[in-house]
Amino acid sequence: SPFLKGLDHFLHSIKKQEFLADVITDMYEALEALAKLITATDKDLSSNAELFISKLNVSEAYKPILKAYIAYANKFRHAAVKGLKKATPPRREVESFIYLTGLFVRLAITDNVVTSSGAKTP
Repeated sequence: SPFLKGLDHFLHSIKKQEFLADVITDMYEALEALAKLITATDKDLSSNAELFISKLNVSEAYKPILKAYIAYANKFRHAAVKGLKKATPPRREVESFIYLTGLFVRLAITDNVVTSSGAKTP
């Protein structure tokens, strides 16, 4: 899973700092996959953010948080596509990005939005 891959990259980033940007990408991909599951769409996270937030049954205050999450991730995810060298984010920011990803995952599972099998509940 991308989430576990991200945790592994974070663990190994102590010796290889270039893995830090990969952690951001991995975590984003994990949340994007969860959003697709919850919303039953195949849209990317940026196109699916509003619906995802509404399905989580959280206040409007979470919309700008998710928007900032997406914008931050895109700085690292799209660098290779644009032919740029991936920047190395600070380790403490990468760690907080992991926690933020976990927060959104937790919101999804604590409201019975997703069952242990990964199926969406009504």
